[in-house]
Amino acid sequence: MLHMRDGGDLSIRLRGDTRYLADGQVADLAQLKPNMRVFVQAGKDLYNEVEAYQIVSGTILAPR
Repeated sequence: MLHMRDGGDLSIRLRGDTRYLADGQVADLAQLKPNMRVFVQAGKDLYNEVEAYQIVSGTILAPR
């Protein structure tokens, strides 16, 4: 379940091949914690359900 910036909630399906990245490194689903800010790359499947392809967490570096 994702809480969106606009205040709504969105339920997404995790695929068997969903990739997880934390601070630029490959991670596991277990590293995702409640209330963690993430970036989700997702799309809709044949049944019109949202499924995640990639979930990224970590800090965003500022350019010099």
